[in-house]
Amino acid sequence: GCHKNRKKAKALLKENLEMLIDEVRSKMPTIKTLFVCASSSGGTGSGMLAAVAKILSKQLEINICIVTVLPDKSENFQSFANTVELFQELEKLDCIGATFILDNSKNRDKMKINEIFFTHLDALLANENGGDYGCLDRSEIDNLLGTPGMAILSKLGKDNSDKLLASLVNNNIYSPIESNKVIRYMGIMSCSSHVELEEIYSQVGNPIDTYVGTNSPSNVCMLAGLTYPKTRLNEIKAMAQTNAEIIKKGMDAANN
Repeated sequence: GCHKNRKKAKALLKENLEMLIDEVRSKMPTIKTLFVCASSSGGTGSGMLAAVAKILSKQLEINICIVTVLPDKSENFQSFANTVELFQELEKLDCIGATFILDNSKNRDKMKINEIFFTHLDALLANENGGDYGCLDRSEIDNLLGTPGMAILSKLGKDNSDKLLASLVNNNIYSPIESNKVIRYMGIMSCSSHVELEEIYSQVGNPIDTYVGTNSPSNVCMLAGLTYPKTRLNEIKAMAQTNAEIIKKGMDAANN
């Protein structure tokens, strides 16, 4: 690791960049979308994430989806500062697709957050749906994944379709969405042949288009093109500032 040192991570990336590009190109020659995953608060992943996304997108001409995790309040100054710096870099990128922003404050078991996300992602990519009333096809999934901005995934069993809205806006593993109701696309695979969307629209906003698939073994929904979670990121920035002040006071006291 890089001991939460983002500059060290960037230097290591520079030294190994060609090897990274060659590795992806040789092992995944036909890939269309690559998921790049890293914690926002560490050094290695946080320091490399934006640069790796930009370089691989341009060099390999593929869609890059970011998967990152925000720190909870138990973390320290360096974790908060690294997160702030990472998102300053991500917001400047114009070459990436969906960004999935997981949040460690949503579950005490951090490994469980990862497990839930990849279970939901697997259900989306498996693309098991289709009937007389609609089919969410592969090109529509590609468009969802290629849409810039924050994205949210939800997966529920047949008996929990009434909990879909809560799983999108409250009861999930993601950073809370903004209240501005900005959204570009929505995709949904429903267990039933009829999908009610008005209540979801009233909470998350009206998308440019909604892709609907029916007769799915589970209820899977993706929101794409949401704005980055400014409110949550501002909380993290404030915690960084508070921690910095505490550290400074401690150092001043030690020097007196």
